[in-house]
Amino acid sequence: MPAFYYSTTPSFDDAEIWYGPHATREAAAIAAGQRFPDVGFWTAEAVPQTNALDIFEPGMFEPDGCIADAFEDRNADLLGEDGEGGPNHWDTDAVAALVKRLNYQFTAWAHEHGYQRGWMLDVSAEEWTPACNPPPTGRLRPVLSLAMGG
Repeated sequence: MPAFYYSTTPSFDDAEIWYGPHATREAAAIAAGQRFPDVGFWTAEAVPQTNALDIFEPGMFEPDGCIADAFEDRNADLLGEDGEGGPNHWDTDAVAALVKRLNYQFTAWAHEHGYQRGWMLDVSAEEWTPACNPPPTGRLRPVLSLAMGG
């Protein structure tokens, strides 16, 4: 679901820091104005990108795969002469079931700890809002003077 974010970087192409999410563009603009009252800002509709979490695949369990190698490294003394009980003898259906289970568990873990969301936003429909209270351009002088009576 899209949400709205704001950035105070003057050049849209250079905007790397976006604050949000906010439910509406107006809510993002209010938040930007409250936090940064003296600068202009971009508001944009954005959709957070999600990480691909199905990272386990059958090749990891085949001989010379990273999980098979780790298993053999830890259990080399316990395997038979021709690797009985090791990756060379793992059943394809059992590996497929394990891959499915690991991907499910990893996805649940990522959601539980907030790792399902990537750091990238797909930003669109940007709008620039100039500063409401631009900083003064000249020198400031106090306007209060005390009259000296005589």
